[in-house]
Amino acid sequence: MYEFLLDLISKENISSLGLLFDLVGVICVAISFKNIRREKRPFARGFTNYDHDNTVKVNNKEHGFLISLDRWGMILLGIGFVLQIISNYIS
Repeated sequence: MYEFLLDLISKENISSLGLLFDLVGVICVAISFKNIRREKRPFARGFTNYDHDNTVKVNNKEHGFLISLDRWGMILLGIGFVLQIISNYIS
């Protein structure tokens, strides 16, 4: 069992895992960035009757989700980069 776990910890596997973390992180950041830019222009999305009070309540909740999605994406990017750097030093 111990040898099997050591075989899984190889340079290629750690680098691939780091790349996977980077990919998921970039997707999270891209989704949050696209939607946060959309929030800044409510009239461009076809709102004709713009109710500021209702929109602010909904957007604050959605905005909080997008900020947390962005933070998780940045965390995943950091983990992915660290894993790729570690894989360079594994022999």
